[in-house]
Amino acid sequence: MTDRTFYKPRGDCFEIDTNIDLPEDRVSQKKLLNTFARMKVGDSFFIPELGTVKHYNHVFGNVLFFEKRYQKDFNGMVRFEADEDGVVGLRVWRGEDKEREERKEK
Repeated sequence: MTDRTFYKPRGDCFEIDTNIDLPEDRVSQKKLLNTFARMKVGDSFFIPELGTVKHYNHVFGNVLFFEKRYQKDFNGMVRFEADEDGVVGLRVWRGEDKEREERKEK
């Protein structure tokens, strides 16, 4: 088998580790959407160890996507929160359903 790498390394590089598990620093979109679909008004869930603005934007973006694409009256809210052990994460709530605008008849 030949090496099909187009870049030939020259000079210094970082030390390479093997057999290190990938961290789960993001939540999959599918897992979020499945959870949103099962939520009832007043329900919430906590995602531990996601305490950065990047994580917030990812989760909140999925809330907006779910509202726009699947359930127009879904009203999701996302906030930073710490659990009883002090672990910072994100809590996602389903608030009261949005009222659908009635189409104006012309």
